[in-house]
Amino acid sequence: MNDPLAPPCPACQQSTRVIKAGFNSTSRQRYRCHACAHYFTARPRPMGYDPALRAQALQLSLEGASLRAIGRLLAVHHRSVAN
Repeated sequence: MNDPLAPPCPACQQSTRVIKAGFNSTSRQRYRCHACAHYFTARPRPMGYDPALRAQALQLSLEGASLRAIGRLLAVHHRSVAN
């Protein structure tokens, strides 16, 4: 039942009791550790925007640009700028 190619659990470092557990929303293989019941992916992708882009958005906001203008300049949605 154990997958021999399964990575170790990042929570408890157990590698013998890790099994496949479907796919996440980006079609990447998910795993579940039976020892601690933790779900994880082998190599998670970083989420969010680059810190340099965030700093640029903050600077534009401090200079008085509107959220929609910042979104147009940085090619992101204005709600992402607001969040």
